[in-house]
Amino acid sequence: AFYLLVLAGAANGPFGAWIVHQIPHLEAVGFSTAQAATLAGLYGVLQVGLRFVVGWWSDSMGRKRMYALSFLMQGFGLLVFANVTAARWWLLPLFYVTFATGQATWGVLMVTAVADYFGTRRYASLRGLAQIMQTPVGVVAPTIAGIMFDRTGSYHLIFTIYAGIIATGALWVMLVRRPQWAEVEAAQAQQAAQAQDGSSSS
Repeated sequence: AFYLLVLAGAANGPFGAWIVHQIPHLEAVGFSTAQAATLAGLYGVLQVGLRFVVGWWSDSMGRKRMYALSFLMQGFGLLVFANVTAARWWLLPLFYVTFATGQATWGVLMVTAVADYFGTRRYASLRGLAQIMQTPVGVVAPTIAGIMFDRTGSYHLIFTIYAGIIATGALWVMLVRRPQWAEVEAAQAQQAAQAQDGSSSS
């Protein structure tokens, strides 16, 4: 089941293309450089507040469910962004609500996903392995996006493709099952915590 987390990490790799090409895309569809920079800055401001909020939501609603939802929201949000133009500026609020919230959720929960599924004993090693495909994809994706823009004069097609790839991360997350040994470790940790609480209260 661990390889599914690796696939989920790889699915989010195209996010790197959005980071690199968001301002060129906005300029290409009619926004000025100053307007594009302002929109990018607003996204960063939203991330600061959203991460605390989505962390609280995730603890309340279930981290696995929210982690899967983060991929769907990012995928849909990137699709919206691909269709944003200066004339269709009214799509921007929808982009911020979906993509920014999805990215904030992913940013919080990608750190906890390994521990939630596989415990904390091997956390550092498994965390590194879980992201082993994300970095290569994150490096290649912006390059491909740049090539596509040079050939077509638009980011619309490549962002649409990347939106679909990111959304597949939800499938991989929902297919992950916690292994038996992780269940045993979790039960032992819970028993130890309960025993410690009991000794403290007495």
